[in-house]
Amino acid sequence: MPPEEIVLLALLLAHACLPAALAVRPTLDADLGISVFGLGVKATVNPGLEQPLWNVEGDLLFDDTWLGLTLRTEATPAFARVGPELRFSPAAVLEANAHAMTTSYFGNFSALVGYDDVRGDYSPEGQQQAIQLGQRGPGRATDLGFDVTINGQVGPIVVTATGAWSRWSFEPGRSEGYAYYYETEHILMMERTGEILQKVDGALLYALDPGGHEDAVLYLGSYSSLGRTAKAEDQVMRTGAAMVWMIDEHWSWYVVAQSTLIHRVWGLFPPFMGTLVAWEL
Repeated sequence: MPPEEIVLLALLLAHACLPAALAVRPTLDADLGISVFGLGVKATVNPGLEQPLWNVEGDLLFDDTWLGLTLRTEATPAFARVGPELRFSPAAVLEANAHAMTTSYFGNFSALVGYDDVRGDYSPEGQQQAIQLGQRGPGRATDLGFDVTINGQVGPIVVTATGAWSRWSFEPGRSEGYAYYYETEHILMMERTGEILQKVDGALLYALDPGGHEDAVLYLGSYSSLGRTAKAEDQVMRTGAAMVWMIDEHWSWYVVAQSTLIHRVWGLFPPFMGTLVAWEL
């Protein structure tokens, strides 16, 4: 089923589940992330609206269910991204999202480098050589997809897993004529038209009480991620340690350090390291 039909079906199903009395509430979240390797800096601001559904006060599964529409905006030194996202949580353990994003690459920081060969060298040295040959330039990409997240907790043990599917197409500027493009954020080679990106992320965490605010929770554990492009047949797998500190009902802090297990360029060392501070209304 095409992504457009999936989004339409999700809208129809969600509309059928809406309660008779509407009580739409505004939502807003923002974060700022910094990484040692990769994009370096990334900021997001996501305003939206949310409709509570069949909430049952005091019920662990159905105390907070909702249907939401968010405008996602992202900015990095390499690109800007914007688009709508439909969000649906029918139970506390499940969230499903569908999005349609447009990315504008600035043509710097090796943001969009074209290759004629799917096995082209996109190592830092290989990208530098490609840039000197004029293979880097500005451009746009469209990204249609969906993701599903499942959460569970038994005592202090927390498990979360996300599966994502998206269809990418590139419209390059100066670097026209290439069959493949290296996408900086996902560190994967992608075919120019109709590339399918599949991702799976998972975390196993242990909850601790750090003291301070009554809503504060500290999570320590592991975080693993797997990404694959179906047409270009490129893949990346990382795993490592993670920390999540829910400071209060608005602020949270994330830290991750991952070694790369599978990739054409990156290896176990140096590890990918990043941190992110998030705020929500």
